[in-house]
Amino acid sequence: MSHIINLTGQVLPVREVVRMARARGVLVVVDGAHGFAQLPCTRESLDCDIYATSLHKWLGAPHGTGFLYVRRERIGEIWPLYPAPVELRENIRKFESIGSVAAAPYLGIRPALDFWLAIGAERKMARLRWLRDRWLTAFLDDPTVTVHTPRSAEFSAALVTIDFAGLAPAKLAGWLWERHRTLVRPVVHKEFRGIRVTPNLYTTEEELARFVEILREARTGGLA
Repeated sequence: MSHIINLTGQVLPVREVVRMARARGVLVVVDGAHGFAQLPCTRESLDCDIYATSLHKWLGAPHGTGFLYVRRERIGEIWPLYPAPVELRENIRKFESIGSVAAAPYLGIRPALDFWLAIGAERKMARLRWLRDRWLTAFLDDPTVTVHTPRSAEFSAALVTIDFAGLAPAKLAGWLWERHRTLVRPVVHKEFRGIRVTPNLYTTEEELARFVEILREARTGGLA
């Protein structure tokens, strides 16, 4: 299961799912690509069997870095995709037997962690939610707008997927980038569609105010 669904930004109740699954002997693997360093959580608060994540999205570490957590009692029963020495059967290091890799990206993890810890997970989350609300509230009362992301703090964070009636997501995303160098992700799913908007810590209030103006321009014919 995802910690945060990448298409909508919805936060899933990992711990509750883990409790139900473990009572039935079901292993829970969590995709934390958008969860780690965005949400203030700990290993103990999730209690999942396996948690895997990339580190470039919300931690800001180099591309190609990540981490894998496996509950100690589960390590022995899981095979690494790349053969490892038999004596590492119960050792988490068996999952690192992937041949030669570049050292430089890994050297960027520590500074990224230091920066994240200096800010603090709770403060970062508060800032991300403030940035989200700073642009999103401009469209909440519009009946032609559909927000596919929950608003409650329990089930949402920085990501929001929003659909403007009459504007094709791919066309809007292309126009935002080509005309305004504003990057969003078009989402086209069989059950919903929209653009995913993802401010980060470095996004300013002025940039978000301009973003709102640009979206209004697109909706009043500027996209044509």
